[in-house]
Amino acid sequence: LKNTAGQEEAFEASIGRVSTTAVTTVTFNRYGLDVGLFPGAIGFPQAFGLQPDGNNRDIDFPSQSVRHDKIIFNHRQDLKDGLIWHFDAGWQNNDRQEFSFPEFHSAGVVDPNDRLSLRLQLQTFSLSTHLDHELKSDWAVAYGGSFESQRSESSGFEFLLPGYTMFRAGAFAVAGFQPSERARLTLGGRLDLGQNDAEAGVRRVFDSEGNLRDSLEVAAVDGLFYNAAASLGDRKSTRLNSSHAN
Repeated sequence: LKNTAGQEEAFEASIGRVSTTAVTTVTFNRYGLDVGLFPGAIGFPQAFGLQPDGNNRDIDFPSQSVRHDKIIFNHRQDLKDGLIWHFDAGWQNNDRQEFSFPEFHSAGVVDPNDRLSLRLQLQTFSLSTHLDHELKSDWAVAYGGSFESQRSESSGFEFLLPGYTMFRAGAFAVAGFQPSERARLTLGGRLDLGQNDAEAGVRRVFDSEGNLRDSLEVAAVDGLFYNAAASLGDRKSTRLNSSHAN
């Protein structure tokens, strides 16, 4: 198909350290993609865009570019008195761009040399930690928390999503009691807090003479919410004994 050639690359590297009481790893990942888009896949289709240009491997307009970088940190450590500590953190950056001609998108008054139709940039940061504690042979508890935040930005003469920020935070505790080999009692609780904050957005549609014909609008959003949950469970197992006579 016309203008569907592309280039793809991926890279990953890890480093770690292991001791008698701890294991630590750091992983880096990068992904890249540059690829053409079939004429008319975005914007108005143009018949002349289907004509072959003699090169099956070039990337022409419209096209898209994707870059994804990610770093992950993991740590596990055995502490004294039956304590095990887990800590995980991560960061990633997603950058997606689409390139086209503004006159194919009813974009109105923009720089005619501008080829960036849409750019979406998303950064995410997250971390979580918890402690596992074996108090006795029949008692164990785990408690910890997590946090995640995101920031998304949008630009270009096209419109898909408004910019937004988001965060999530939570804490939990779980206790387990095993009075016998066949029974186990579990009690847990969790608290969560979150917020979504999205910008207002508008997409105006113009005709070929520059007259406004339509508009699509997205209202701003600012929402804060929370949740509390608790659970209680009892698990019992039975054994079936059977005998066979010959």
